[in-house]
Amino acid sequence: ARRRRRPRAGARAKAKAKPKPKPNLTLKGKPRGRIGDTPLIGLGNYADDHAAVSGTGIGEEFIRFCLAHSIAARMRFTGAGVIEAAGDAVRDELPKGCGGVIAVSAADGTITYPFNTKGMYRGGIDRDGVKTVAIWDEVRVVA
Repeated sequence: ARRRRRPRAGARAKAKAKPKPKPNLTLKGKPRGRIGDTPLIGLGNYADDHAAVSGTGIGEEFIRFCLAHSIAARMRFTGAGVIEAAGDAVRDELPKGCGGVIAVSAADGTITYPFNTKGMYRGGIDRDGVKTVAIWDEVRVVA
């Protein structure tokens, strides 16, 4: 029998959107038995045919505002792009200092990382294979 590896503690989130019709979102890195607040579908993570969103921060605030679903709904109902929808949702709905999201457009693979804390560990790879990482406002391209 193959032994299952226990996940490491610490939250790691990955948002990935594939061209229609199969965007997806994955979350990993929680200790066994720990779900947390932010990983609840629609609240801290959500994926549909418009976007994949993964949040990190104070889970109660993500629950209160259904933030991840709100971003996809803004895209669906207003026609906003992922940068505008995610930025507006984090700015307008999430109380200051509560967290941020990684949001990926299903239409074109655009990635955005809005947050309202001092910093947020984040990284991504765009369609051209350009890798970016950041903690603070400055984003760095890595080889």
